[in-house]
Amino acid sequence: MITDMIKKHDEPALRRLIDVTVRYDVGHAFKLEFHFELNQFFDNSVLTKKYFLRSSIDQNDPFAYEGHEVKSCQGCDIDWKDKMNLTVKTNNNTPVESFFNFFNSPQTSINNEDDDEYEEAKALQADYKIGHFLRIRVIPKAVLYFTGDIVDKYGDEDKD
Repeated sequence: MITDMIKKHDEPALRRLIDVTVRYDVGHAFKLEFHFELNQFFDNSVLTKKYFLRSSIDQNDPFAYEGHEVKSCQGCDIDWKDKMNLTVKTNNNTPVESFFNFFNSPQTSINNEDDDEYEEAKALQADYKIGHFLRIRVIPKAVLYFTGDIVDKYGDEDKD
């Protein structure tokens, strides 16, 4: 899931990543923090993504409750250095795929058509799936990923 997000042009910046942490806030919110050493790409020392969860039961339909669900998320602005923005082509500012697009919040539209709301909810769920995976699976086992001691049950099993 995460490896598909990382593109070749992201790798030099990600080599400057020194820590990933999670902070829990009141109201069932959590924030992912990506700590970077000084680098040639951006001025931020920490890039963040915060998720706000809904955990209340709808009084009109209490049996529909299936646990926490994502309500919204908030990314951070990346202070890119001149001509170093990895999320756009340098010559014409055309958006490109990049791991650093993760720090954008899923877009919400002004007109609230049912189709638009459905697509926005889908985008928010997909974004939350990544954030939740990082919070639950990657951050607590970061040392094992770093040392290569973790067994990826979804990867190649004949890679020993």
